[in-house]
Amino acid sequence: FISALKTVKEKNAEVTPLYTNYAAGWTLSNWDFVRSGAAGNPDFTNEMTTDTAPFDSGKTMNTIYNTLYEVSKQKLIEADPTTSDWEQSKVDMANGKIGVMVLGSWAVPQVKEAVAENAEDIAFQPFPMTAPDGKQYLPIGGDYNYGINVHSKHKEAARKLLDWLVNESDYAEDNGGLSAKVGADYPESLQAAQEAGVELLEENPAPAGKESLFSAINDQAELGIGTTDAEKQRIIDAAVGNSNETFDAIMKDFNTRWADAMKTVGE
Repeated sequence: FISALKTVKEKNAEVTPLYTNYAAGWTLSNWDFVRSGAAGNPDFTNEMTTDTAPFDSGKTMNTIYNTLYEVSKQKLIEADPTTSDWEQSKVDMANGKIGVMVLGSWAVPQVKEAVAENAEDIAFQPFPMTAPDGKQYLPIGGDYNYGINVHSKHKEAARKLLDWLVNESDYAEDNGGLSAKVGADYPESLQAAQEAGVELLEENPAPAGKESLFSAINDQAELGIGTTDAEKQRIIDAAVGNSNETFDAIMKDFNTRWADAMKTVGE
């Protein structure tokens, strides 16, 4: 993957191989959301709650963050990430000035809207990491859940609306998602991944009684996995020389904070 980004830069120095959207902040959380697919493990998040060193070298979280560190260190990102522009990045990607952005599939139609032509050039690629079983996975999760209020006086009309949304509307594809309808075709932006044999992976729910354990540890450790951007910005800052930290030192700090939070939450 990094070799491909280097090729992009070599072929056209005016193209940013990977745009981090550092300044927007929230966009960096997408690096966390790939974890279960990168690990090929639907219980990955649940298992993190019993791992006192999930950021060790060779483990999934370390590899994900090291990818972010390396693309930044090797100057394969925007020249000054602290001044990145989210809205402009979609326009630039649509016009071929950006190669890759780490986002959810929901972003595909937003980028396509800014394309005057060749919208088919914008597609979704699973995180470039092979799971231990040799396969590549695409983590999926529900967007919004549909339901009918038990107290509704118009249940029949509500059901008709739901049936239309699921079976007839273009809501899923228009928003870059998979249809809730069993057997439905993949949206155009995900068909290349399907043809490449990428498998879908949905995380398992937490065991009964531990539904909030991961979030409790994550909040206590203040690592912001999937919620905030500061620690991902910290990794980029270290990589581009805006701080004197090393990647290994950051991962060691993450492990310490995670282990301490596990102990505190468990008390």
